[in-house]
Amino acid sequence: MSVSLSSSFKAIALNDATKKLLFASVQSLNLNVQLRFKSVEEKLGLPAKPKKPTPPYFRFANENRASIVRKYPDLKPYEINSILGKMWQYLEAADREHFTKPYKTDLIEYYSNDYTKYMSSLSDVDKRKIKEMKVEIKYRKELAAQQKRLRKLDKPKKPLSSFFRYYKEQSDRKASEPHHDYLQRVTSRWNALSDAEKEKFKTAAEEEAAYKRAMIQWEQKMFKLEQDIRSTAKKLPKTHRPIAPDE
Repeated sequence: MSVSLSSSFKAIALNDATKKLLFASVQSLNLNVQLRFKSVEEKLGLPAKPKKPTPPYFRFANENRASIVRKYPDLKPYEINSILGKMWQYLEAADREHFTKPYKTDLIEYYSNDYTKYMSSLSDVDKRKIKEMKVEIKYRKELAAQQKRLRKLDKPKKPLSSFFRYYKEQSDRKASEPHHDYLQRVTSRWNALSDAEKEKFKTAAEEEAAYKRAMIQWEQKMFKLEQDIRSTAKKLPKTHRPIAPDE
């Protein structure tokens, strides 16, 4: 069941501002399609987990993408995705059911058949490894997000360690050599250096002192910012409930 384009586009003005808004609104929807990465199971050398059924939105997009391309052949892929996202927002509940109902049916079948068979094929050790890696990935994401927030707050950058100063000077990585293997080679060479050889890569005392001074100033700034935020929060009204027209 294809959605009528003429009725759907009545609510869509394809000016530049709208295009930017639509692109931002559906960017997250397209993330899993645009990026192909190994699953946790594949990283551990295990068979890939069976794919879940295609979600309702993507069923809708797959069914209507070709008609949009025919109607607007000059649009860029992200603009087409944006239009699809907006069309999905305007879709009536009854029309959405056309895509939602089979998804729910397939999902029941997936968990009662494919997923159950896959999980029973894994050993307890495999399951533990999968769980541990998922925890590690979550930690790395949270750490990366925290570092990104700190960069936005202009946190002073810590001087490189002696090893990474040494690492940056190396230039013998082979074209097809995996980063992990190269890092191991460099680490082995570093460990073989004498203390005197490592000394020249040590952070200069002046640089370390400058970093510490900058951190003290930054922490004072963050403390003041936190106090300002708390002070402002206390002044906010206790509730933000919208007032009804007849109140």
